[in-house]
Amino acid sequence: APADTGLRWLDFLHAQGASEFGLSYEYLSALHWSITQMTPGSMEVVPRNTTERAFNVCCLLLGFVFFGSLISMLSAETAQLRMLRRDQIVKMGQLHKYLLDKKVTTNLILQAKKEVTQRLNIRKPLLPEDIAYLALLSTRLRTALHCEACRPLLVRHPFIRFSITLHPQLLRTWCSGHSLSFHVHAPGDTVFEASRAAEHAYVLAGGGIRYKKS
Repeated sequence: APADTGLRWLDFLHAQGASEFGLSYEYLSALHWSITQMTPGSMEVVPRNTTERAFNVCCLLLGFVFFGSLISMLSAETAQLRMLRRDQIVKMGQLHKYLLDKKVTTNLILQAKKEVTQRLNIRKPLLPEDIAYLALLSTRLRTALHCEACRPLLVRHPFIRFSITLHPQLLRTWCSGHSLSFHVHAPGDTVFEASRAAEHAYVLAGGGIRYKKS
């Protein structure tokens, strides 16, 4: 297409003999120009007519929006991590102060802080109570979702599988109340003891359990 100024951005490259440098130089020049649209970097390739300048202005605006959004997201993530880290330091300091006030031995203090640090690094699965928007659902839909989540775990047990097959409404009856719930235990937690009366039945969804005879 004819240019209103009679010039094009390729004229500069041709004047430099870029066509003789090969395809790699042309590709890297285009890549360099693209990067300068999002950064303060400089580039010898500049628009030479109105159409090229309008296109360059559009690229600069898009680059400004993209680069600004990227910086904003990185700043927000950094601030959130910093606040989380500060909160952990404050709570760890409170624990340390409490143990010192109670005259706990140094060995137990170190064990307690080590276990807290280990458990903070454990990535726990989400539980229904962690999802705020589940409370917005109707009781019928929450029950249906709870049944779908529990069914794969319950059918592992032969007796429960037989009961659900014989009476399909039994699972919905369990899920509609508070009979079925999810719990997350960290390594080292005691799930039940021989000296305590059994109040719950557990179905292992993941991980492992070790029986220890006292």
